[in-house]
Amino acid sequence: MKRLFFLIIGVAFILYISAVSWLLFRQDEIIFSVQAEKSSVQLPHRKIEFKNREDVLAGCIIPAVGERKQWVIFCHGAETTLYAKGHQARYNTWHKLNLNVLTFDYLGYGKSQGEPSELGMYESARAAYHYLSNVELVDESDIIIYGEGLGVSVALDLARQVNVAGVVLENGITSLIDLCQETYPLMPMHLIFKSTFDARTRINAVVAPKLFIYASDNQKIASIHTQQLYDISLQPKAIKFVEGGHHDAISRDSLNYQRILRTFLQTIRWK
Repeated sequence: MKRLFFLIIGVAFILYISAVSWLLFRQDEIIFSVQAEKSSVQLPHRKIEFKNREDVLAGCIIPAVGERKQWVIFCHGAETTLYAKGHQARYNTWHKLNLNVLTFDYLGYGKSQGEPSELGMYESARAAYHYLSNVELVDESDIIIYGEGLGVSVALDLARQVNVAGVVLENGITSLIDLCQETYPLMPMHLIFKSTFDARTRINAVVAPKLFIYASDNQKIASIHTQQLYDISLQPKAIKFVEGGHHDAISRDSLNYQRILRTFLQTIRWK
């Protein structure tokens, strides 16, 4: 009986070490599992390119109708590209609100050069902002940064370094470590993952008005992440809920989403 006990313990230990090793060596593949997208932006747009050091990044601009000056810089999550079908509803809504949109792909995503990484995502967002400021000559007070999923940490990293009119954070996480620890409670995730996407340490440096949006039927990210980020963030801020899941809430609850965003835009003190 004692031998069987130690055999079970030994097998369990080997399986545990194997699981830790798998996560350790496959973490980049797990985090940056970029899905190929065959769709396109279904609105009038123009494709652009800009550089991050030596790498060329791909993006596109969806212009507003008329002379609207305000812009959205969109930082999508780590699983998609700018052409993901789920983003089309966002683009359509922003277009209806008469906002110009700069959407882009991070290093190693879509047609952007380089290798995907957390640092690469932060650098790509900064490069997009500088392109908008220096090439399109958009004033910082006319820019909103919008992040979704892991892109929330990217949006916050950018917003703490530059001046913008506002920040929208959709289905964010406090950190990747927190999220993975919920999924693998017995794993020492803080020792395994080198990528943290720690929004909690970034958000208090963001002074611009913040809108938090959470999909009430989200099965991927618990609402506690959005709530905690909201609780520790600086004023002015607002938190709103939409119906639907992680990827389809904007299309399922489009009118409510549009109303929420319009109200937020009206609270911003544009230049």
